[in-house]
Amino acid sequence: MGSELDALHSGEVRGGWNWFPEHAEPPPSDSSASQSVLIENIVSIYESPMDWLNVTLVVAWSSPPDLLVNASVEVACWCSRDHGAHYVEDARWPVTTAADLLEAFADATSTVRQWVRDGPREPSRWRRTAGLPDSPDS
Repeated sequence: MGSELDALHSGEVRGGWNWFPEHAEPPPSDSSASQSVLIENIVSIYESPMDWLNVTLVVAWSSPPDLLVNASVEVACWCSRDHGAHYVEDARWPVTTAADLLEAFADATSTVRQWVRDGPREPSRWRRTAGLPDSPDS
């Protein structure tokens, strides 16, 4: 499954894996962190000096300390208060068992591959569909 995401990173599509072994254990339930990422794969579909579009797969501990697999489409933020990114598509799979993790990872991989394959491959259409500003001056 991971190799399917690696195969997406060719030509104009860049990205790769980030691993955070220091997050192998769930954070304490009183932790202020909203998410503690274990593994992420970022597929960068579009990037210019002013804009970008990424598709990501993340395995993380979320609050309360539950394991979660998440796939998302992210665009650069052009709000007056710059948040950094907007998640214009988001799919989540909660995980409680090893079998759940395997199934969630497979489903998230399939979702990411579909978003990359079916596009759109530039951020403005994703932004308009989500009702977000389509330029830094909007």
